[in-house]
Amino acid sequence: MIVMIDAGNTAIKAILLHDDAVSSIASIVYASLDIGHKRDAGKRLVAACLKQGLPLDAIAFVSSLPQDQQLALADSLDAQLPQPMRRITKADCLPHLKAWHYDTHDLGLDRMMNLVATHTLYPDETVVIINAGTALCVDLLHKGEHIGGWIQPGFRAWCSLLQEKAPHLPAVNPDEMNTPETWPRSTKEALAFGLHNPYMLGVIHAVHFALNATPCTSPDKLILTGGDAETIAAAFKCSSTFKDVRVIKMLAVYANV
Repeated sequence: MIVMIDAGNTAIKAILLHDDAVSSIASIVYASLDIGHKRDAGKRLVAACLKQGLPLDAIAFVSSLPQDQQLALADSLDAQLPQPMRRITKADCLPHLKAWHYDTHDLGLDRMMNLVATHTLYPDETVVIINAGTALCVDLLHKGEHIGGWIQPGFRAWCSLLQEKAPHLPAVNPDEMNTPETWPRSTKEALAFGLHNPYMLGVIHAVHFALNATPCTSPDKLILTGGDAETIAAAFKCSSTFKDVRVIKMLAVYANV
């Protein structure tokens, strides 16, 4: 059994891998973004892991937090666990990555792990990877070679921006947005239409533009990960492979990254 602790930008999660099956143990949203609240969330997460009473063969730690917060949080977690965690770093991933005319050292750990795991799954195929989390990251992988990609605000960050700048407008739930069957009339319908459609169309057109500008003109797979993956998948209206982000990352750990 392997447990992976994933400390992201807004929450910390624990995921269990047992007999090639992946399941979620717990996910705790930070009360705020300061390191004290992140440590508190980590303590509660460790308590949830220990409560399971499972024999743990290994514990892996991966994080997209700034380096100083990663170290502080990992040290705090190690002090509570029965054995030290294995801290997955960029150095673990770099030997598995090939790049197209650039230095892979500049990539974030999240993107690296998604690329390594996807290559483990599809070593000889052309794959578009869309990680729809706090930020939306798009990467192109061609037979194990990273062609490049881009990062933009995630769908929820995009939706919250207008609410922050114009709080008098009615709130719109991102989970309830979709392409309307009729032309929007009310303010709330207009907001849902204006937030959802330009964002999704922008992602779709950007992916097509990138494919036409690289050797990957005809991808074999479209993989979507992250909390808003299903929302993005619906916008593409095409055959795609959906993998929860925890599965992608755990596969990278399991493949001895």
